[in-house]
Amino acid sequence: MSGNEQAQRAWANAEVHLAEAEAIDPSKSPAALVHTSYYAMFHAARACLLKEKGTAPKKHDSVIREFGRLASMGDERLRQCGRDLNAAYDARIKADYSDVPGTTADAARAALRKASAFLEHCAAAFGFDRSRAD
Repeated sequence: MSGNEQAQRAWANAEVHLAEAEAIDPSKSPAALVHTSYYAMFHAARACLLKEKGTAPKKHDSVIREFGRLASMGDERLRQCGRDLNAAYDARIKADYSDVPGTTADAARAALRKASAFLEHCAAAFGFDRSRAD
């Protein structure tokens, strides 16, 4: 499978995760919303790397690092995407593994907004189709 085909599959996976995140009630399942929003961003970042480089790591820290390098060469919105991906990872780790539940509905809503913006900016920067976008 070519890098572009892999990129399209990763992008489709990102869109699925975003749609799932949009269906989660932040007041009932804030940690799940943070988790799913991060995965939308993670798969979108992999798609961008696959499209640009023909390859992408699968490990989270490697994807975050490689995407950060790629984003640093873009405009301010893309550089913000790099920072947001890193922050989303930290929020997901806290939501998934913290001994004390503490993810708020407001934090979950913010995670979803950032994930949606991330996909919008990446689609524009790397030429992905947001056919399901409003």
